[in-house]
Amino acid sequence: MARAASTTAILPSTAPRRRWFKPAYSPDNSRIAFVSNRLGVFQIYLLTPTSNGLGESTTGIETTPQLVTHDNPAWSSDGGTVYYDAPSNEDPANPQDIWKINLATGQKCAMFIDLAGDVDPSVSQYTNITGDGVTYNEFVFISQANGGGVQIWRGQSVYNCVPPLFAQVQVSPFLVDLSVPVTNADIYDVRVSYPQSVRDQGYVCRPLNAGGEGIRMRQNYVILKSPTLMGMAITPFPDDATKDCTNMVDELFNCPACDPPGTINCHDAGTDDNLGAGTNSLYGWWAVEYDTTGGGTGTNHALHIFEGRRSINNRIVALNLVNKYVPITERHYGNITGRQFLGFGYLQLVAANFAAGSIVMRQNYPNPFNPATNVKWAMDKPGRVDVRVFNVRGELVKTIADAWYPKGEHVASWNGSTVSGGHASSGVYYIRARANGANDVIKAVLTK
Repeated sequence: MARAASTTAILPSTAPRRRWFKPAYSPDNSRIAFVSNRLGVFQIYLLTPTSNGLGESTTGIETTPQLVTHDNPAWSSDGGTVYYDAPSNEDPANPQDIWKINLATGQKCAMFIDLAGDVDPSVSQYTNITGDGVTYNEFVFISQANGGGVQIWRGQSVYNCVPPLFAQVQVSPFLVDLSVPVTNADIYDVRVSYPQSVRDQGYVCRPLNAGGEGIRMRQNYVILKSPTLMGMAITPFPDDATKDCTNMVDELFNCPACDPPGTINCHDAGTDDNLGAGTNSLYGWWAVEYDTTGGGTGTNHALHIFEGRRSINNRIVALNLVNKYVPITERHYGNITGRQFLGFGYLQLVAANFAAGSIVMRQNYPNPFNPATNVKWAMDKPGRVDVRVFNVRGELVKTIADAWYPKGEHVASWNGSTVSGGHASSGVYYIRARANGANDVIKAVLTK
């Protein structure tokens, strides 16, 4: 058995409760990053070793670190940055994120992925560069993202640690009168595109990497995120089940001939479509507006993201933002480098009789339903609310709420029961919410 000629303890453990472990040499072997609990919690330190062990020095990677666990150090290829894992926002109650710190400036950045517990980074020693000249290292890490259990993922520091590039965002319609009835077919169209300066750097505003680096958006919870709207995300399917998702499928898989002639319904439950049985709607509902100039070689594409108006209106009313400009934040990332893009659009809901208050309902869920469904509404002023169910003849079937409510979002359920104590038959019903002189109506379907 081969043995090392000699060994030296460079990280002595003289205190009974202190531990030094997980050492990692810098690329030039001049320093060692390691973990110790000398302050009571695991922190990362740097040792500058010497050949004879004399004159060695040890310092923390931060001058005044937060007293939460910092673990699993790994070096960037230039030796100027240390990657590690620590709780999100350095709050011990939060799951771990991947962080990095610049040793020269002390500037650190959390590369939060999805708040699912990301740990143990290993950094590639190859340096990459984005289209706009940002250098970065890719890294792999262990995560429980996407509900798939413990897996190995790959990330890039430019994901969150570099200021985003600009995206142009237009919301249509941007001015909406709350007195006009809303149907499930009514949508907001959020159009996202890039200015020429961004396109010149090799980025294209479409999911496919064609003519440049395409983009990706976090499934179900990235689109239409806004601090004002408290993180509201695109629904995983359009409100209207007749919507056409052909453009989505062709763009995602770049094979228009893969599907039979005709349109692909967003709720297609068949097994022959590209997205699998009944999973078309998994990606939200969007479409690409292609630049057809130059015989199809143009790069000025735009992405249209659709959201049912009821869900957005409901949140704006609940936050008492009627008659105010509400920012809609749109954020996405490059497919290859993870380069971040950020843009803002604006939306305003107006109410002619603002003093009386507004009430907006969301579509009941599930719908169709059996045996019960949830009915949600939002109001911008407190007051007495009655929520009643009517049949197609206009006859009262059931009162499911009749009480005073504070402003905000609320929910009640209907189990199909009637005022007489019986059970409603299958069919279409109208649910009306009324408060402060305003009302809204949705259509529900009970099946048996």
